[in-house]
Amino acid sequence: MSMRTNYNFLCDWLALFPDGLEEVDEDSFIRCLVVGTGLGCGVIRTNLYIADQLKRMPRLCEFALTMRHLDRARLVAIEHACVSVKDELLPLVEEEIIRLLTPTRPRQVLITARTITEKIKEIITQIDPPAAERSAYESEEQLDMSHQPDGISTLTCTFRADEGHEVHAILKSVAAREHCTQAQALLQLIRQQTTATVVLNLYAPQDNHQTVNFGGTHTLDATAAAEWLDRVTRTRDIDYYANAHTPAYRIPEAMKAFVKGRDGGCRFPGCGARAEVCDIDHVVPYDQGGATAPANLQCLCRRCHNLKTDGMVTATISKDATVAWTMPDGSTVTTMPHGPVAPTIRHRDSRWAVSIAERRKRRINRAA
Repeated sequence: MSMRTNYNFLCDWLALFPDGLEEVDEDSFIRCLVVGTGLGCGVIRTNLYIADQLKRMPRLCEFALTMRHLDRARLVAIEHACVSVKDELLPLVEEEIIRLLTPTRPRQVLITARTITEKIKEIITQIDPPAAERSAYESEEQLDMSHQPDGISTLTCTFRADEGHEVHAILKSVAAREHCTQAQALLQLIRQQTTATVVLNLYAPQDNHQTVNFGGTHTLDATAAAEWLDRVTRTRDIDYYANAHTPAYRIPEAMKAFVKGRDGGCRFPGCGARAEVCDIDHVVPYDQGGATAPANLQCLCRRCHNLKTDGMVTATISKDATVAWTMPDGSTVTTMPHGPVAPTIRHRDSRWAVSIAERRKRRINRAA
């Protein structure tokens, strides 16, 4: 049913976006579709952007129509990630995206929309670095404080993703040490009543820093990568830990860093939890003879970890870190590691008042 839905979605919106539609007035066209489809303007606009992007990437379009495995959320992720890529470089990006989304194992689970976004950003960083720039402008780094009549104040901050995770790591560290809430931890830091030191991991090839990954889940653009590399206080050869082991149950921090860099997030089928919020699980339990070694370790978020611990699902891990899951109904599916340490990417005037093409250019300029 879902594959049929995916196929019908693509066919419908590609049909609504015939050649030449790029120069049509966007707002008037969308309002006509609102009447005809009953969908909201925002949904229609996003669907048109998907169709527009797939027109620019015909091989990916044909691939999606053939495989029928890309739902709207994943297509949105692809469109958002690729909108800034130059037309002449799109075929190279397209080739790698098709490679990324082609299953290599029987019953392999498709990666989530979030993972697709990160992996495409990694591809684009290598092929078209300027298009990967997503550093926040000052105007986008916002802080808002609202005071409620009941005496509660709410603080909302907007950061670049890697900086947001740095803030969160600091607050969690202080809260754990001081046995307080993260809100109180922030207040103590502001009042200079405490300090914090945290370890944050960057992943980069030894021969160059073309692709720098933060925490195992965020590919950094050139601006962010340069900022973080200037702050590095220690480096280590992460490949060493691929075959490391320890007789103890407790997992060394360096080994945890390797597993998070290899897996890139929760290994449970369909889960999109990032590596930094995951536990490190012994696939074969330690008390049943399971080794404390990457060959027997995987990332699992707490919810998915509990499912496995409670015996609702079982897992086996292969030498290439492929994990085969047996689900409650007896079916089996496989998940692949997708972090930066996993070898998953091969290196190398009536106008819409704004036309779709012009809108794309504006979105590119905002991202530049």
